[in-house]
Amino acid sequence: MKSDLANKFKTADLDANHYLSYDEFYKLTCDTNLKLRIPPPEHASLKPIFAEQDKNNDGKLTMEEFIEGMMNQLKRCAEEERNRK
Repeated sequence: MKSDLANKFKTADLDANHYLSYDEFYKLTCDTNLKLRIPPPEHASLKPIFAEQDKNNDGKLTMEEFIEGMMNQLKRCAEEERNRK
């Protein structure tokens, strides 16, 4: 899973600076949603997720921040799903 996320990060890092800007993160999320056939995210719902993942508050995500943040998001989704049953 972490290697898949690392590959997603590298693909989304359009300027190859080893960080994801909010715009790159947004594009990655939109592309993922498109593949899943769900509507693109609203900025209002995505900006807090980006901010939560940006641990050092520098306005960009390192690969480590991205992977950790996405793993946490997946865990939360799994917990919510378990709680619904």
